[in-house]
Amino acid sequence: MKKNENIIIFKNDRIGDLIPSVAAINLIINNNQDKKIIIYLSNINYKMKFLFEKKNVEVIKVKYSLSIMNRISILLFFLMNKISKVYIMRPKNFFFLLPFFFFYKKIQFFALCVNSNNNYRRPKNFFRKYLSNYVINDRETKKIRPSRKELQLNLVDSDWKNKLVEKEYDLEISDQLKKILPIEYCLIHYKKNVFEKLSWGRDGLLQIITHLNKYYSKIILINDIEGGSDNEFFKGIYDWFDFKSRNSSIKNSNVIYLENIDGLDLFNVIKKAKKTIACHGTITLLGNLVNTPILDLFNCEINSYEDFYQYKNSFHEHVPKNNYDFIIPNKDIDKTLRKMKFSLIK
Repeated sequence: MKKNENIIIFKNDRIGDLIPSVAAINLIINNNQDKKIIIYLSNINYKMKFLFEKKNVEVIKVKYSLSIMNRISILLFFLMNKISKVYIMRPKNFFFLLPFFFFYKKIQFFALCVNSNNNYRRPKNFFRKYLSNYVINDRETKKIRPSRKELQLNLVDSDWKNKLVEKEYDLEISDQLKKILPIEYCLIHYKKNVFEKLSWGRDGLLQIITHLNKYYSKIILINDIEGGSDNEFFKGIYDWFDFKSRNSSIKNSNVIYLENIDGLDLFNVIKKAKKTIACHGTITLLGNLVNTPILDLFNCEINSYEDFYQYKNSFHEHVPKNNYDFIIPNKDIDKTLRKMKFSLIK
């Protein structure tokens, strides 16, 4: 390994934004096994560092919004070390200053850039000329466009379609999960703000779970971290395990609520599910990463052409392509349950 030659990857954002970059990051790793690769993750997505565990990889945790000390540390590293390539996969303005500041070091910079409405550009065209290569996430277009995963693969290697090998994630399962997980189950994620926006609330979730039991004998329920009063409500009616306190109440119910599940445990619960049902976002993207069958509740409120194109753009930017079904949920939950049937009977 060329220990003095470094490749830098900036990806300090949220988990849902990290997932579309995983294939491209792993391709960088595979293409540069003789070099040291440093990946900057955020305090939010650092818990997913197990996705990049290789001998030549170092993962550094920084703030989601870079602190002054984070910025100083990055600048000092660039001043004092030999760097051959930098991949800016989180398009933040600070990172786009680096090619300008360190032009004299002849570092190759590759970046995901953003175009949006009202001629918004990140970075400005002036700074793009200092990039060795870049791709554009074009949010102002009304045409079907490549997903963020495809864009970043194009950035990393123009021949990625012949080189990419979808990674099989066979990661160790914790003792807690081994004791809890049924052999087969359907996973459902309760997204409180969406369920309340649809006027479903908890009662709607219970109705969906009752419906799911017609197709699956075991249901695993998960919630957003720090679910507040919802945690106590679900623990009052279902079997449960709390991954933070390690307390539990398992009485062989057909529904198990997993409280405060996160990181590798969350990853494995999604991976082993017979089907994952969730609102569009992190859970559906993780499901796609491990090729779990997904039913995406893609909620959208379309009141104008602008709304339509905004949701259309979001869909194409993030949409998974493997074992993927989606519906637009209706406030009438009975109509939604009928929409779900085509996916549940698979």
